[in-house]
Amino acid sequence: MRTLVYSVMFGAILALSGINSEPVSAQKVQFLNHFKCYNVLDSDGAKKKELKLEDQFISTVGVIGRPVMMCNPTEKNNEPIENKAYHLVCYELQTKEKVRKRKVLTISQLDEVQIVTGKPQVFCLPVEKKHL
Repeated sequence: MRTLVYSVMFGAILALSGINSEPVSAQKVQFLNHFKCYNVLDSDGAKKKELKLEDQFISTVGVIGRPVMMCNPTEKNNEPIENKAYHLVCYELQTKEKVRKRKVLTISQLDEVQIVTGKPQVFCLPVEKKHL
């Protein structure tokens, strides 16, 4: 099982290291807002789409289904939201490839949590949101 270490602090991904090594501190890769996600109760019938998806774990073809979550940028403990315009929508994701388990240590402002990943469940992408 491959072990990866992610470090997230103050809304930014700070470090990603390789197998069984310590995180590279203070290396800002990309800024991220904090997000609070809501279940999608209804949608206007999003069409299924097939996409080629590649991340640090696997390269796969996935079928994107209906939206299941909408995530708003969120202020946490009076920390400002860097970009209020960007939201996330997460869609059902179906893949056929077998995915091996990966042991991951996540480091955030809240705590350190060791998790074991399984099959991908959702695909999230940035969106702009308008109230209707």
